[in-house]
Amino acid sequence: MSVLPMTRQRITAVVATCLVVLVSILVVSPSLSSTRVRAATPDGTMEIIEQPFSVRTSQYGVFRVLVPESVSQDNNATIEVRVHQRVTSRKQLQEISDDGAIPRVTDVATVAIPNIPVDENGALLVRVPLQASNRGLSGLYMAEIGMYPISIVVRQSGKITAQTLTYLHRITPNSTTEAVTTSIVVALRATPSIQPNGEIVVDDDLRNRVRRFIDTITTVNAPFTIAVQPEILWSLQNSTNNQDGALFTSLTDALAGRTLALLPFVPIDVSAASRAGAAEDYLRQLRLGEDVLIQLLPNSVIQRTTAIITDPLDEEGIDLLRDAGRRTIVLTPSAMEKFRYSTSPSVKGVANRNDASPMTLLLSDETLHDVMTSPVNRHVERAHRMVAELILHRTDLETNGIKTANMRFVISTFDGSQTSQQLLQSLTTLLRRDVGFTLINSALDSAAISSDAQVTVPRISSGDISERTNALAQLQTERDATTSMLPDDDPRIIFWEQLDGLIISSVVSDYQPYVDGLKTQFQSLRDAVTLANPGAITLGSRNGDIRFQMRNTAPEDLTVRILISSPKLEFPGGAQVVTLAAQSTTDIVIPVRTRTNGRFRVLVSVTTPEGDYTVIAPTTFSARVTAIAGLGQLVMISFILIVLAWWWASWRKSRRERAQGGTVLPA
Repeated sequence: MSVLPMTRQRITAVVATCLVVLVSILVVSPSLSSTRVRAATPDGTMEIIEQPFSVRTSQYGVFRVLVPESVSQDNNATIEVRVHQRVTSRKQLQEISDDGAIPRVTDVATVAIPNIPVDENGALLVRVPLQASNRGLSGLYMAEIGMYPISIVVRQSGKITAQTLTYLHRITPNSTTEAVTTSIVVALRATPSIQPNGEIVVDDDLRNRVRRFIDTITTVNAPFTIAVQPEILWSLQNSTNNQDGALFTSLTDALAGRTLALLPFVPIDVSAASRAGAAEDYLRQLRLGEDVLIQLLPNSVIQRTTAIITDPLDEEGIDLLRDAGRRTIVLTPSAMEKFRYSTSPSVKGVANRNDASPMTLLLSDETLHDVMTSPVNRHVERAHRMVAELILHRTDLETNGIKTANMRFVISTFDGSQTSQQLLQSLTTLLRRDVGFTLINSALDSAAISSDAQVTVPRISSGDISERTNALAQLQTERDATTSMLPDDDPRIIFWEQLDGLIISSVVSDYQPYVDGLKTQFQSLRDAVTLANPGAITLGSRNGDIRFQMRNTAPEDLTVRILISSPKLEFPGGAQVVTLAAQSTTDIVIPVRTRTNGRFRVLVSVTTPEGDYTVIAPTTFSARVTAIAGLGQLVMISFILIVLAWWWASWRKSRRERAQGGTVLPA
């Protein structure tokens, strides 16, 4: 038998393979670390703590795994690392991961558990050769470039007791490719802490959310696309609980130097608001939210042109966002009901609206949110699956002729809520290591142009808040009237406007308590004003004053409108607007002019300066007029003079007659 001469390249390859096998034999041999206590998972499960992903050349891969405690340490217990037939599309990968359609095994490496070292955390260090060029005797061979399912199986006495699935990506040694712009949405939203009575109650659930949010954005080094509900910041700052103040400081420190997308003061369904005629209310809540963020986050940048939308979006919502000056719209899967795309949702698109300034739409991946929120707490496997899906998705898009520069991958949970910090840590680490992705904050993404892919939103979405907006419209009339009593700088004016948002907020399930609570606050302010009934008033001249006292028990000055009416009196000054000093009694003087004398009723009405809402129920008291008009006085004086003249003449005549009758002449 002839022996073929070996080329230098072939000799080098064989030597490399032998070295890999030798290293594998050395590292899987028993060591002192095997005496460490092994960590464990529940029976029937196992978990990967760390693994390789991108395989460029022949190398050995280390899988740090946890196996069930019931798995013995004898030679009958083994771990098999299996490589399966390469997958070529995202759909195929989803069928493997979700439906269990695992392709055939093409290679396997088996290691006895007693020969596997244990690290300081109790995880098994399973090391196997990964062959990228030559099939080795004890390695996993991946001949072609692409994505490979990898199953890790625990077998005891020939029976499989636990297994898990992950993926490896076989790439060329000097792989270079244009990166896909990718972003991860991290939003902090919650049920409002402001109560219907105006009190602030921050519960433990919100505190835990805030702590997780802070830990995520400070621990995971990534340019997240961040949005924070302004009401959360406002409530933490104004809470009387000391731990909330400390949490507020930690949150503002964590957000310093970051760019945030602008949200309304509380979450509002923009499409439902527009359709219910509440566009002005939405814009007002947006302004209030911006004011809070600018005031409380002086070291952060608020990007008001970027919106993160979590409620179903329709044409009316798009138009309202455009009117609000929004130009980049990031949508979570929950906002994308019945969307249609000219190409793919993973392409930067523009809203299919006639607009001179196109609105950029960045759409979240429609399936990854299920992986992000999976109840299975295996963040390493989930992160590798997500990146594997994105790589295959990119391949699918390129096959359909879509350029990498036009692709946009947005990763979000279904409604933008938080996910596991460990998952995000694993995910961002993988994305940063892969040259095929560039992580950015979508608030800083470049604007779309009219020639980009068209996204058609539905004409009408599912949200309906018309009942809420009708209640709010009635309430706003009373609110505007009541706030006209307050000084212009009173904080309740802004606070009550903020509470308007809770009535139409998409995160408030029962709005009626807020309507009732605001009405109670309005009435309480008006009830601070009382009137001391003067009883009977006497006017002794034609032009006089009606005097009475009003009491203001509120800690601030209040302004009211006073109107007095009576059929026998005229009021030259008309209705009087009077400011009542805080917690004191004010003398009220109303100039009047009498029409006639006598006793009659006077009606006093006290209302808000604007809107004529009753502050004090109409009060009646009596007035007695003793004044006589000028002509009457002249007649009376003339009559008296005539009487006096008559009396004087009569007296003198009588005196003369007596005098004459008293003289006797002699006869």
